[in-house]
Amino acid sequence: MGILSQARVTRMLKAAPINIENIRAIVCTASADNACAMDFVKNYVPLLAHGNAHVDIKTQQNTSSSHDSCSVKLIKLVVNRRSPINPLSLLPIGKKPKDVKNNRRITNDPTLKNNPVYGRLAFCISMTAMLFIVFIAELVFNKLTFNGRCLSNVLYPQVKPSNATGPYMVEVGYGACEYNLQTDARKIFFVGTATDDKGWPRSMVQDFRNVGSRGYIDGPNGRIFEHIGGLNTNKIRTYNEHFRLFWSIFLHGSWKHLIMNILGQLQSLWIIEPARFQYF
Repeated sequence: MGILSQARVTRMLKAAPINIENIRAIVCTASADNACAMDFVKNYVPLLAHGNAHVDIKTQQNTSSSHDSCSVKLIKLVVNRRSPINPLSLLPIGKKPKDVKNNRRITNDPTLKNNPVYGRLAFCISMTAMLFIVFIAELVFNKLTFNGRCLSNVLYPQVKPSNATGPYMVEVGYGACEYNLQTDARKIFFVGTATDDKGWPRSMVQDFRNVGSRGYIDGPNGRIFEHIGGLNTNKIRTYNEHFRLFWSIFLHGSWKHLIMNILGQLQSLWIIEPARFQYF
């Protein structure tokens, strides 16, 4: 074979996938023809791998010849994980511009040509989106049910018939809630301390058992979790609503609770999913 030129070695490397067998074959061919080509391969491979691969090539002296020749003594290819151990390390906070550029270069690889891991974080992204949607649904439920009081175990007085012979109108929707709770719907909020209430009006409830419920600055009124969650275990036992045990896993009492769970989920799935779920 003739002497390998740098252009020829470049074409060989670009045509072959980056794996240890192809690198071994190309480097051995280069070392058998020209020591300069061998040095070129040694310097070129780490650049081709965009920082994800490390090739350790050692040379030895050929004692049977009058000149030194390069041969492969040891080739070791180490492919780092696609995702860093800490996902927050990708944020350009307290980093030099050079470090940020290198991180973007390594992770900006949608086809994963330089990494054998094929995870796309589909489960992590979908679970995170679902938890946010469920929390928003909690706030909407809190608003539409007047902090959970329109959907309750409180029995309101029945309408007593009068001497009037004509029909009477029964309010539905907000009208019934406003009348029974003596509250304006415009004063009901999604989240925050404004969701505080003192329970049901004393004048509207027979056999008075008034139970107020507190609203916190970072979440809806806690009463709603008796209706859509598992806070009231009597409903699980009495009505056999065992789905509440599972559904409650996705509910959060406040946005602080939600953010903490999301960060923990991102930290774990960022590490586990790319290495385990290879078909997403």
